[in-house]
Amino acid sequence: MTECRYGKGQEDSGAVVGGEYWDLPAFALQEIPKIKACTERWRDGVPWEATNIFDVLLAELEAGGVADGCRDMDQIIARYRRLDRQCELVKAEGRFRCRTEVWDGAFRERGGVRIHIGPNLEPVFGGSGHHRLAMAQVLGLEVIPAELGVVHPQALKNWRPRYMADRPRTRAALRGRLRLSANRGGQAGSWPLRIGAGWARTAQIFRLAFRKLIFRQIMLDRYETRASESAFPAEADGLDIRVLCKPAYRIVDGMNPHAHDDDLRHFDRQQSSCVVALDGDRIAASTWMTQGEVFVAELHRTVSVPPTEHFSCRSFVDPAYRGRSLLSRMISVYAETLPGSDVLWGLVYPWNAASIRSLERIGWRCTGEYRTRFVLGRKFSSERHFSPRPPTSDLK
Repeated sequence: MTECRYGKGQEDSGAVVGGEYWDLPAFALQEIPKIKACTERWRDGVPWEATNIFDVLLAELEAGGVADGCRDMDQIIARYRRLDRQCELVKAEGRFRCRTEVWDGAFRERGGVRIHIGPNLEPVFGGSGHHRLAMAQVLGLEVIPAELGVVHPQALKNWRPRYMADRPRTRAALRGRLRLSANRGGQAGSWPLRIGAGWARTAQIFRLAFRKLIFRQIMLDRYETRASESAFPAEADGLDIRVLCKPAYRIVDGMNPHAHDDDLRHFDRQQSSCVVALDGDRIAASTWMTQGEVFVAELHRTVSVPPTEHFSCRSFVDPAYRGRSLLSRMISVYAETLPGSDVLWGLVYPWNAASIRSLERIGWRCTGEYRTRFVLGRKFSSERHFSPRPPTSDLK
């Protein structure tokens, strides 16, 4: 991989994109300041101060007030010290951990190294995960977890001849494999068992292929309440709960694994707040409340939030503080700051009983359904709204 193309974010993951995007000039990977500085640091042992990365970030800081998620040079220096420790950990383990190994609830490799697929199936860096990509290159890792970016239309035609050429396509070849499996049974009666196991495996593959290629559906329930009707759960055990606006909410950068650089840049452009629960200097939990457009990764699409509504998203509770109704308490504190007629809402999986129970305890009720269906590769989105349903959980 030698080039980088910016301009396509996580909302475009898996999209087939052609035309002018691939005609625009690409950036040479080793000329990108972050990757160049990381290579000098981890390959050649050059101190961070001797690379040009701090000068680059300082210029960004002066221009926009935020650089690489940091608000001052002290935070930038601390961040790059953490990257050194991360590099040592990856070197010791010989691999990058998948997102699901780092925290519960991770959605695939969202927020990881973004890789586009070019016309000849070549990987193209998509502009997210600079430090991790440089780390992998310096350490010589052959395989890393990655987030799929966009795909060139020609790649759809080229992958099958390259990766499916050695697989049997004729019925005779498949029968030959079955006979070979039967002849290797070794014991009387093993042949039917192997055939039975083979059919079970075939059925499983068919079900997976059906869900991936023919029909798949994701559904989230909408839970909401008016600010004046939001009830208060028990006190948060002395934790300090605050509602932070821009730029103060940048203190959660790097502390909430569900909110990434793309999210924060997006929240900066519209009306957004972050509610945090503080235990001294430690962030025990955080959740974002925003108005405007929000990309919901689970639904693979963007939802619109009107000016009189407030959408709760990118919530995270530190594992050491879970089971204490922190999210419910934070939402209730935020509701106190709003006009009574404003609506607070969020999306929850129907099977997530713990989250539903927490929301219903503070007066939220199910008032709709958001669906995304994939039929033969085409995406169909729909939503349905209805009168509030009675609570489904035991509220005692």
